[in-house]
Amino acid sequence: GVVLAAAALVVATVVSSSMAFRATVAEAATKTALTEIEAQFDVMRHMLVTPDPRNQGLAATLGDMLDRGVSFVQDRYPERPRTLAAMLGTIGATYREQGDAEKAEECLLRAIECWRQVPDADPVRLAYDLNGLGILYARINRVDEALECYDEALALFGSIPEPTYLNRLT
Repeated sequence: GVVLAAAALVVATVVSSSMAFRATVAEAATKTALTEIEAQFDVMRHMLVTPDPRNQGLAATLGDMLDRGVSFVQDRYPERPRTLAAMLGTIGATYREQGDAEKAEECLLRAIECWRQVPDADPVRLAYDLNGLGILYARINRVDEALECYDEALALFGSIPEPTYLNRLT
């Protein structure tokens, strides 16, 4: 009985230690995610709330807001590649859809560069920005560059287990 009780205590200690470690890791990941969300909200708030000085804020265009967002995120978060990548990728895609190929390319290339600097970056995020850059290149008839972007994006998507990938699409 004593040996069995001792063995049960050892197993319980190992299990509880393992659970405590997992909880600590999850807590750290949650804090990191919260910090990134707060930074992204900060950039969005600055883009949308800062008035247009030309007309007391009444005539701001989407392009003006995007330009402010790019400047703000680069000035405020230069040492945060995850924040830069997330915001510049979104802004770049918006420039692309607004027809500003030059600014779209700048932002998307910088976003891709930043994602590559993040050791634990989600490959789906990098793949989306590569795909977005490929779309841009295809639209401006830079077909070879578009195909390179698509190839790399597909390779990244292919490296992700299917259920994980599908969960991110929904």
